[in-house]
Amino acid sequence: GRFLYSGLDTTYQWYVPVSYTLASNLTQFTNTTLTQWLHPNETFEIKVKSVDEEWVILNNQASGYYRVHYGDMWHNISRSLQSSNFSDIPDLNRAQLLDDLFAFGRARMVNYSLILDFTQYLSSEESHYSWDVAIKGFNYILRRADNNLKPVILEYIFKLIERVYSTVSWDPKDNEADYLYTTKQIDILTGACHFGYAACVDTALEKFERFYLTGNKPHKNVRQLVYCMAIRHATDSSYWDFLWRVYDITSTENEKMKLLFAFGCTQNENQLKTYLQMSLDATSDIKPQDASAVFSAVCSSSSLGAKIAFEFLVENQDKILER
Repeated sequence: GRFLYSGLDTTYQWYVPVSYTLASNLTQFTNTTLTQWLHPNETFEIKVKSVDEEWVILNNQASGYYRVHYGDMWHNISRSLQSSNFSDIPDLNRAQLLDDLFAFGRARMVNYSLILDFTQYLSSEESHYSWDVAIKGFNYILRRADNNLKPVILEYIFKLIERVYSTVSWDPKDNEADYLYTTKQIDILTGACHFGYAACVDTALEKFERFYLTGNKPHKNVRQLVYCMAIRHATDSSYWDFLWRVYDITSTENEKMKLLFAFGCTQNENQLKTYLQMSLDATSDIKPQDASAVFSAVCSSSSLGAKIAFEFLVENQDKILER
């Protein structure tokens, strides 16, 4: 059937192209040719040596557009991932397993204790594919966790992210054309810093302080992140005022947009409210066409930002439409 985050059943039915790999025959992972079709209202059996020990993973190399719920076999797969041979399962399939599991958690089809147990293997994971999924999944959990639980979850994430964080640099590779590395670099550093991982935040603040004192901008790959961390962790308004001066003398739209998103990172309630009001002020430095970017920056930055952005939207509907 069709998967919905609501968890509701639907009348949709599909023909699913199935490929799969058994733990006892790992070479099958490279074969993305369908093994057979799964027809609506039909089942088929895959024989395993031991239901308690062996696993079967469907959708080789995540080549098909469907999700798989493994039931009790999630535990078998989890044990395999937490062993020294976790890379026997290819990185695309590891990412797909995580994506499926987080999606089922969101739809309340699995317990989050299973997800947290399953994700323990991430302490050994260096693949960008898996961490891209994990960062989004953990962010979803954190947005909904109560204030007592958040520090516990974050401490768990910090232990997991240490290894992959050590695989990326704040500086560009000699070959900047390495798109996959650059994407991994930006995603891992952004994820770690926004979680509040100390090593990441400290480095970002050091880079901003260097810019603040010498005028040497951080590298373009990490510039928006560095600006954001400086604004978020500032103890007074000096960084805020400094970046507005930078905004005023910046001519390129791309650079201005990085700054607009960074301003939304502040955790100062008055600054957030003032910033949103500026987006409606025809005399401010913010162009009318950039007002939506300001709202998006505030709304997506934190739970505080989302709350203030919603209140602003309710109170200023007419002005927003006029702007």
